[in-house]
Amino acid sequence: MREENRHEIEVHVAGICLRENNHSMEVLIAKRSDDRKIYPGYWECGGGQIKPGETFNEAVVRQHQEELDIVSKVIVPVGTYDISIPDLPQKIIPGVYFLCEVILGNPKVDEKELVECKWVKIDKINDYNIIPGLDKQINKASELFQRLSIVYVPCKNEDEAKKISRSLMDNQLVACTNIVPISSIYNWKGKAVEDSEVVVLIKTIRDKLELIEEHVKKLHSYEVPCILHFNADANEEYVDWIKDEVNIL
Repeated sequence: MREENRHEIEVHVAGICLRENNHSMEVLIAKRSDDRKIYPGYWECGGGQIKPGETFNEAVVRQHQEELDIVSKVIVPVGTYDISIPDLPQKIIPGVYFLCEVILGNPKVDEKELVECKWVKIDKINDYNIIPGLDKQINKASELFQRLSIVYVPCKNEDEAKKISRSLMDNQLVACTNIVPISSIYNWKGKAVEDSEVVVLIKTIRDKLELIEEHVKKLHSYEVPCILHFNADANEEYVDWIKDEVNIL
């Protein structure tokens, strides 16, 4: 049975959008209007109340669309926050921060609830009057954004796999690759194909994925290359080594 005497409460979400730009990590922040009841004139990352029937992820994506005219992708939860409103029946509104990426659109505000937005380098966020506690959440999101990722790229032969690997290494987009021969069975243009391929397993950090994809597409011989990526983790010493290698720029 469902629990009796259930109570409706207001819950919020906020999405911290990060990107790499010219080898620097940036966060998207937006300034609240001066007539907002809570934190007037402060800078935030976009978010608001969850509507009935929405998931957390759906609410984050909707809020970004409504407030910043962007399509975002939720990556992972970052942490929680509380909004204190003593003069309302619900004295504390709980919220959850999520790490996000912008996948479509150029951010712009509606000039009502939010009056300005910009991409700011992570190490410059304290130059802005941001919502209390948000700086810690942004830094935590940055750490999560740079966690280990594995990229899986099948190639036609070992020469192509080595060519791609060396180019990625030369451009300091990866710390290490492994080259593995495989047997593949797949459909291509209506025909079943059995073939021998060579897979490149690429070890990198998440914020290099877009550059890696662009790089692989330029060098790959396939009309439709497979570029699969997975979030991964490892012992801290190994993750730190990978981060050091791909960030030496």
